[in-house]
Amino acid sequence: MVAAGLLFNPENELMILYPSESTRQAHVRELSTTNPSIDSSKHLTINRLVRALLTDFRQPNAFDDDSFLLYKIHQECVRRAVKGRFPLLHISGKKWSVTKTQRLALLHQEISKLAKIPEWESDPGVKEFRNVLLSIEQLGLKTHPDLMNYHLLELLENLDLTELPFTLKGLSGIILLDHPPEFSEVERHILSKISQLVPIHQLCNPGQFRLGYSGAYLQDIPWCTQSSLPSWVPPHDVMPADFNSQWQSKISQTSNAQYHKVIVERSEHIVEATNNLLHNIRVNPADKILVVDANLENRAHRWHEVLRQMGIYDNTQNSKANDEPLIQEINHHLQLSSGLEAWSFDRLRRLANSALISIDFDHRHPTDSEIIPRPHVDILQNISRSFHVLGGPGAAERWMTTLSSNNHQLGDYDDSQSIKQEETQWWLANVINLWNIVTDAPYKISTITGCYSGEELPLVSTLNTPRDLLRYLINSVKWSLIMADDGHFNRCLNAVETLEMKLNSIDNESDTLNDNLPFIELVKLIIDNETLDKSRLECQNVMICTPNEAFGQSAKIIILAGLDSESWSMKPSNIPWLDNATKVKLGLANSDIKIRQARHHLRHILNSSESVIIIDTSLDEAASPSPALAEWLDDIEMDEKIFSSIPDFIDDKAYLSSRTDRLWDLIQSNDKVALKLRMFSTEYENNRPISNRAGTRGRDIRQRSSLALLSDKAIEVLPNNKSSIAMAQESVSKHEIAKTWAN
Repeated sequence: MVAAGLLFNPENELMILYPSESTRQAHVRELSTTNPSIDSSKHLTINRLVRALLTDFRQPNAFDDDSFLLYKIHQECVRRAVKGRFPLLHISGKKWSVTKTQRLALLHQEISKLAKIPEWESDPGVKEFRNVLLSIEQLGLKTHPDLMNYHLLELLENLDLTELPFTLKGLSGIILLDHPPEFSEVERHILSKISQLVPIHQLCNPGQFRLGYSGAYLQDIPWCTQSSLPSWVPPHDVMPADFNSQWQSKISQTSNAQYHKVIVERSEHIVEATNNLLHNIRVNPADKILVVDANLENRAHRWHEVLRQMGIYDNTQNSKANDEPLIQEINHHLQLSSGLEAWSFDRLRRLANSALISIDFDHRHPTDSEIIPRPHVDILQNISRSFHVLGGPGAAERWMTTLSSNNHQLGDYDDSQSIKQEETQWWLANVINLWNIVTDAPYKISTITGCYSGEELPLVSTLNTPRDLLRYLINSVKWSLIMADDGHFNRCLNAVETLEMKLNSIDNESDTLNDNLPFIELVKLIIDNETLDKSRLECQNVMICTPNEAFGQSAKIIILAGLDSESWSMKPSNIPWLDNATKVKLGLANSDIKIRQARHHLRHILNSSESVIIIDTSLDEAASPSPALAEWLDDIEMDEKIFSSIPDFIDDKAYLSSRTDRLWDLIQSNDKVALKLRMFSTEYENNRPISNRAGTRGRDIRQRSSLALLSDKAIEVLPNNKSSIAMAQESVSKHEIAKTWAN
């Protein structure tokens, strides 16, 4: 087989191109268990091959695709816009926004799939943007990631065919593994040029190319046969071309792969259903379990929490800095005095009640040491409601004017409300002084007189730069609370350090002094575009991945946990300034690419495991199965072998109807069976409703014990505080006695 030839290849005369980085890593890891001396430099992806060849041609290293690069591109776009280089996008005297730079970058990224930038009348400025990137490369002495293919193709076109790049020397050939549809134009040109230097043998799947089943074609040439197989390719059985092939491959037929269905009522229950399944699986160190979720980017936090409770280090994707709750909190509070919601009650309340940040001041009151600057949300809420203080320009002045008035309230016999008002007044005055450095309309407060005591209150000094405010917020973080969770602490610390490091890099730019980008927008640019490195500790047995990452891998058990229409959308990507007519004109029209890729991914996943579990969301009208999965479900509807059993690792007690705490309901229809997730239910015993909570997590067990306690049933865990339960029961008993006497 091909795999044997790849494993025992002592001269390293073959190069393998994998469809994705995750597939490459999985196969290299698997091959290295048998052959520890395997040369990983001969196992590449197309992107890795491009980088290696650019290094052979002594081209500069690539820029890190991060916020600092985007900032430099934006600064260059601003300079060129002022000079009138973007006449269709920029009006003289107006501000060039970061959004325009990002939209142009997205357009250029799509246009870069072509071998050269085409001519079209409605070009908003992509050619000038290409010049921007080239100038950034020249100044930084590095290569922009979007221009690597462009530079390599140019070098290959001018290459002397007698001089091989170092990466290609000594190769008998390159095996291009099956790729999903389809190669971009520039990738086809690059691979075609390489094939003139080293032969390329491409592997494809049977099935119709138009529907996406066969995968991507490098060239439209006749399929290879057993007799025409190149001599340098490892011997293997060549399947005849079958363009009407069924979905199930010979491998899954030989292994007698089993397919099982799990039903959920709502797509939000996908994670809970998967958690219950994983809880029952006994993982062998040599086995691998794949959980496939097309919406992993938005559900990564939920997966992380579920796996962490099971003691599993997840391998989810690198996250953006803005995904960290602490960074979100800091970014939100930086905007306290900006925009139409500046100094609004909602923003002040969030700052006062923040669980992660505490704004405290050490000032002492001139006469009463019990009065300290601190916020009282009830005071702010009453003022906002009674005096109609809303956010926006002038809101800070209205807050201070209202708080400074000494209005003694009826019933305030001990002056507690007046004291709370002065404390809130004092605290807010200090906050306003701190935030004046980033506010749209500064409201300077030099002195303040307490509304209750009549004394002049000391205030905090104003800050010199917006960076000082950011440092103040970081120093106000409740680090002792965050440090209680090592993993959370490490991620938060990494995110904060990354933000500070990128700000320092921008400050060190000699010719860019951030004179046209407000500090808050700069922080937002960094946290939205900065990727945090994931932990090196990860479990190789249980992996959460997208369909694209799962493609090319195999596992003992595969759970299709997020393939509903909301998670796995088939809608084409929206590219700025590229409508359908323009795409057709430029040769970029490919409206069905996502469904073709989905069919190809799904067919591989269904044939890459001994046990495939499909979580069906058909009961959720808002999130029915995605088109690719729905097509497959229709195809196998009459197949009696599919969905004819439940997974072997599920214990009978888990769906036993006599158990009120069962995890599943067994659904039987003709010859097919399925498990339906059971989360919360209500049953009647002697005309008395009894609530039940299913689940295996600690939270589920505590809730189930609480419900059992209310129903006079046996509990699984003891309560945390027995006294509080006794006191609550005592109050209930007193109420029942009083009610009895009243009757």
